[in-house]
Amino acid sequence: KTVAEAEKLLRGIKRTTSASLSICDAVGGAVFEITPKAIEVRKPTNDLTLCTNHFVSDGLGIAPKKGCWRLEKLLETQKDDGKLDVEDVFAELDAVNQGKETLQSMVFEPATRTLHLKIGDGKTSATKVKPAVLDLAKLWE
Repeated sequence: KTVAEAEKLLRGIKRTTSASLSICDAVGGAVFEITPKAIEVRKPTNDLTLCTNHFVSDGLGIAPKKGCWRLEKLLETQKDDGKLDVEDVFAELDAVNQGKETLQSMVFEPATRTLHLKIGDGKTSATKVKPAVLDLAKLWE
């Protein structure tokens, strides 16, 4: 039910691969950067948590690829202290899309338990399609 419960579960199981995992609950979210040996948790900055395919936590000792312009551009979004709406966040994700290799793009709204999900068709970026809006609270009743 909570990000804290998810963290406890993840730390208590054997991990065999590396992954980035975004988790949200009703009051916020976090990105878990997971390796077989460690888990680093990135909390929101200005109510925004961003994730690409790159680890950024210092504690892992894994630096993002040198010159990863996508990640650098997205992290700039967290420095803005203004509120962003779903369309604003999708615009930022679209600005760093990788064409047909961007298979999915998601925006979570933890307070309303809403997921805005864009799935690509393998021909163009997922960021270019209309999102499906999932009311997770209803699904989890």
